[in-house]
Amino acid sequence: MLNLSQAAPVDPSPQALRDAMVEAVAEDDSHFYGPVLGLPALRAEIARQWSALYGGNIAPDQVAITSGCNQALQP
Repeated sequence: MLNLSQAAPVDPSPQALRDAMVEAVAEDDSHFYGPVLGLPALRAEIARQWSALYGGNIAPDQVAITSGCNQALQP
């Protein structure tokens, strides 16, 4: 588990995560908004893993990536 809190961090982020963040912000397109429901590849991977873990059939279009629960609860 990674502590990614922003409001009250208690430990520095792991060095590998900080290094990856430096690389990510150097990309030209990293400063734009992404798809509202999340990156398609991430949604597909989560659907694949959860389908295997829970023994179900979760489709990528049933997965939404949010930055918090309020976004997920919007109509």
